[in-house]
Amino acid sequence: VEAVLEAAHLVPYRGPQTDQPDNALLLRADLHTLFDRELLHIDPETRRVHLAPVLQNGPYAGFAGQEVRLAEGVTSETFKDRLNQRGEQLKPSAT
Repeated sequence: VEAVLEAAHLVPYRGPQTDQPDNALLLRADLHTLFDRELLHIDPETRRVHLAPVLQNGPYAGFAGQEVRLAEGVTSETFKDRLNQRGEQLKPSAT
């Protein structure tokens, strides 16, 4: 249902330079929340969905292993790069 679709940023939003079509993934609102909270992860190499253990036996289990389709004009390499950037930015800093 189109009314519940949202654009999720692959690299967290940091201003206009990150608000680009190749930095977006169209997700249902609840999946967007799971993605932002790092409960739903997309493998940069395979583009397959991985779920946090807390989600693996519930209503989201069917998403595990699904391959994310790329938007028109987005290359596999760009998508992979953005997901790798996301992983780097979301890593806890060593203090």
